[in-house]
Amino acid sequence: MMQIVHDLAPNSSFCQRLISEAGFATNIKKLRDAPNNCDIVIDDVSYSDEGVFQDSIIAQAVNYVTASGGLYFSSAGNEGNVDRLTASAWGG
Repeated sequence: MMQIVHDLAPNSSFCQRLISEAGFATNIKKLRDAPNNCDIVIDDVSYSDEGVFQDSIIAQAVNYVTASGGLYFSSAGNEGNVDRLTASAWGG
């Protein structure tokens, strides 16, 4: 995904910050706040135990970014298959 963003916005800055869910959420907020001041945050990270029908600590950090006027994009992922019972969320 970083290559696609770089192709569209060559002057963008990139960072990888994968620690834990709490660390990831903290770093999402840090990207939005000074001194980084990112207007657009993009991720393609997922944790298998993220909340599906409730706001996890990561979702709360995303809400923080968007509530302050920032844009947040996250890949949907293609992990799992309902027919093979390997989906990580209920797919009814």
